[in-house]
This record gives sequence, C-alpha cells and structure tokens, in this order.
Amino acid sequence: MAGIGIIGVGFMGYTHFEGARALQDTDVVAIATRDQKKLDGDWSSIQGNFGPPGSNNVDLSGIAKYTDYHDLLKDDNVDLVDICL
Repeated sequence: MAGIGIIGVGFMGYTHFEGARALQDTDVVAIATRDQKKLDGDWSSIQGNFGPPGSNNVDLSGIAKYTDYHDLLKDDNVDLVDICL
C-alpha cells in the first residue's frame, strides 16, 4: 500500500485528493495546507472551472494534517508526494 501526501488543498489539490481516493493499493495519508479551515475539513471555499464545488465536511479521519509541508515530507507513512500548488 502506497501512502500519498498532498501539498496544497486548492482546486487541484481537491481534484487530486478525490482521484487518489479512487486508486487501488494507495491511500491519502497526509495533507499540507496553511489554511486551518481546510485542515478541519471545511473545503467549501474551493471552486474551479469544472467539477463540483468543495464541501464543508470532508472526512479527514486517519489523515495526518500539516501546516508546514516540510513536516509532511518527514512523515514516514508518505511514499509519494503530490504537489498541487
């Protein structure tokens, strides 16, 4: 099982998060954003040119949450880093 860490939780980070959750043999294990509301699961401010708008109740249970991406890079559970900045 490969652990994915996502840096940046904007429109592309949200899109990659949803895509990664659908992959086999992988799990999103960590996210990094400076936005505390997003770390708390409120992604309602996210919007883009296509796709659904962000939700205000994203389930982040079991996912490590970091305000500094350097901490995500040090996480031993992260095997692959998806940079969405």
